[in-house]
Amino acid sequence: MRLQLPAPVDTAPGASNPLAVALRGPIGVGKTEAARRILELTGSSPEGLIDLDQGWARGERRYAGGQARYEDLRGRPEPVIVLELVWGEPIGEGFPGATRNPSEWADILTDEGRELRLFRLTARPAVIIRRARVRFAKRGKGPTARDAKHWIGMYNRHPDVIGLPERLGIAEVFVDTTALMPDQVAEVILAKFRGRFGRGASASETVKLADR
Repeated sequence: MRLQLPAPVDTAPGASNPLAVALRGPIGVGKTEAARRILELTGSSPEGLIDLDQGWARGERRYAGGQARYEDLRGRPEPVIVLELVWGEPIGEGFPGATRNPSEWADILTDEGRELRLFRLTARPAVIIRRARVRFAKRGKGPTARDAKHWIGMYNRHPDVIGLPERLGIAEVFVDTTALMPDQVAEVILAKFRGRFGRGASASETVKLADR
């Protein structure tokens, strides 16, 4: 299946077609903080951050399926919503979730008139592990450094993870967050829509940011 490269975005300020920006990658690459900053910079509500990893336990909404599975994607008033995804799959169950069956949620976005853009956030393994270790030390809960190592391996080798863009039929843009703060990650992503939000770095500026 040939991937379809992202189509040019309407760069006129105030363009009306709403966006869905999907950020995926292992824990520790900075998805959540970048997502919050994207919403802030685009004038969208914090409620526009939608975690596709949540709700897959038995008895929860995404596990139950049907209309309720991705009901949080419907009727959103925000000009931009950000979807966050590491795996988004029910553990130990036979049916596919957000990674193995992405068309289930992508089709809803299409029905809602949203344009979907897919971004893969990466970082050097040592940086990802350090971020996970620091976060766990601060919170006393959540993913550990060992969990981070597991997900680094999943994103490097697991065919279901690697093949998500092909199942969607769109290409994803890689953003290396190793040396970037969340604000900078958000700026790199929003530069792909330069002019749309009355902002945006030039292509050369984006490369410099990403390579720092």
